[in-house]
Formats: sequence, C-alpha cells, structure tokens
Amino acid sequence: YLTDTLTDKAATFIAAQSGSTQPFFMWLAYVAPHHSNVNKIVEPAARHAGLFTGLPLPQPPSFNEADISDKPGFLQWSLMTPADIGDITNQYRSRVRSLQAVDEGVEQIVNALSSAGKLSNTIVIFTSDNGFYNGEHRIPGAKNGYYEPSIRVPLMMRGPGVPVNQTRPGLVSNIDLAATIVDLADATSGRPLDGKSIMPLTTSASTAWRTALFIDGHSREPGGGGAESALINAIRSNRYLYVEHEAGAREFYDLHLDPHELTNNFADPTYTIVRANLET
Repeated sequence: YLTDTLTDKAATFIAAQSGSTQPFFMWLAYVAPHHSNVNKIVEPAARHAGLFTGLPLPQPPSFNEADISDKPGFLQWSLMTPADIGDITNQYRSRVRSLQAVDEGVEQIVNALSSAGKLSNTIVIFTSDNGFYNGEHRIPGAKNGYYEPSIRVPLMMRGPGVPVNQTRPGLVSNIDLAATIVDLADATSGRPLDGKSIMPLTTSASTAWRTALFIDGHSREPGGGGAESALINAIRSNRYLYVEHEAGAREFYDLHLDPHELTNNFADPTYTIVRANLET
C-alpha cells in the first residue's frame, strides 16, 4: 500500500540520521486521499476498508445550495439528486478511510524522530495542497476554485520555538513554505521567493502580517468532464473574497457575515469602497 511504503521509506531515512550531526531535510507527499486515475475510487489500506460505514457526509448551509442564481453562469450546476449525494458520501467515506494510514504514518515518523534523538531539534510542518468540494454550491467533487472548501487547508507546525496548542489568524499560503524552510535553515535563497517566512507568527499573535492573498486559476464547466474553462483572479482578505472572472462576471462575499459564501454582494452599494480597494 503506497502510503505505508512512503512512511517506511521516510522512517528509514530518519533512522539513518541518528548518528549524524548534519542537518537534514525531508519532504513527504502522500498521495492519499487522492483517488486512483484508473477507477476514480479512493483506495484505503485493507486494514481500514471496513471503517466509517455510517459516517455522515458534512452538509453545511452551502451544501446543494438552493439558490445559485447569484453565481456566474458557468457555475450553475444542477441540484444534486439523491444518487449524486450517495456517490459523494461514498467517496467522502473512502477518503476518510485512506487518511487513517496517513494518520498512522505521521505517528510513525514522529516516533522515528524521537528514536533517532532528533525530535527536540526538528521542525515538522503538516499541510495540504488543496481542499475539496463535497457538494458545496452544488459542486459534486472538485478541488479547484476559490470558495473556502477549496482554498482553506490546514497548516500545523511543531518543534523548537513553536508555541504549543496555539493558533494564529494570519493568512498564510503554500508559497510561504520555501521561505519558512530557508529561514529555519539560516540559509540564503538562490532566487527571489514568492512567499515569506511564517516564523514571526510563532513569536506573537499580534505580529504585523499580510492582510490578503492572491488566488488565480481556472473554473470548470458544470458537467464538462473536468474540462477547464474561464480564468479566475481573486483576492482573499481577512474578511472578504473578491473574484474577477475572465468572461466578466464578478463575485464578492463578506466572510464574517456570510462564511459559507451564499450571497454574492458584488452589486451591494454598502461595499463600494471595500470592493474598490480590492479591485486595485
């Protein structure tokens, strides 16, 4: 099983560092919970295949959204049928099953660091490259886009200098990973870095930090078999999401008042000044 194989290779690599005083770097990218390109089914480890048979599918207010008339035309997906929801539920349970081996793998790697005498002097960063739609806004399974289920992913750190059981509200992105690692290694990058080290956030919750992130990519046509459609440029600030579509459509959401992005407030005059600032 690929997840177990990757974990074993990682643990073996760590064990080999036990007698060395040289710093080391390891990047481990599990495939789970991605599905197989052959059958589109997420394959769990055999020992986890019978788990979570009754796990309910999360259904936030945006799930199978009743009214999407405020969304751009190419995002006008049809209401999902019971059969659609059943398929999404099965896939969701399979992904959760597949993540059990990842969870075990993280534990094995941390134990390997401890056994090698490296845990107290090692920074561990855990994150993901994208989120996933499970029927939010009627999107029946995709990872691209700009709504919260797609762009909001975990980022957790442990190690020397990292405060325990604390969270930070600052907006960080995967573009910050390289800059953070360069900072931790007290190294100098050989090229300009897009992001910046997030280590200042570990020292204080009041550290001055960026107030917005840029998002770009493609949307996908409903029922289009995954074919890419229009380009997207978006700004996600601490409070707002502003989206410009290549074809001209615009979206604007106040995430404090509307965290599930149900109401497109682009035409609302209340936000005229805020939108103007985000547009520039």
